[in-house]
Amino acid sequence: MTKKEQAFVDLLRVQAALSWPKFDKPSCVVAKDRETLPAWFGIAYIGSFSMSEPTLGTTSSTSHNRSGKGVGEQGLGDGYATKLDALKAMRWEAAYQCARKLADIDEMIEKEMTA
Repeated sequence: MTKKEQAFVDLLRVQAALSWPKFDKPSCVVAKDRETLPAWFGIAYIGSFSMSEPTLGTTSSTSHNRSGKGVGEQGLGDGYATKLDALKAMRWEAAYQCARKLADIDEMIEKEMTA
């Protein structure tokens, strides 16, 4: 494949990514009081772009543990029943964060055009 053809394929891939996911956002795992469950955790922050492969850990009603070992943490986000669910949730989160940033840019463009 030539560089020009590869650039075109890359453009098509990016354009296809600029859409809402074609699947429902998965539900997270919810642990009951004093219950610890296995859960998949992933990160998809767009601000200072950070993404990680989902990892299998544990979740309880009070904390999460991304590695499934050691002390639990808070603030890891939601845990999901399967790795696929975690990846789908990451896709939803990334799409939402990108859409918010695009909406902010669109608003600035609109303000500039009417100024």
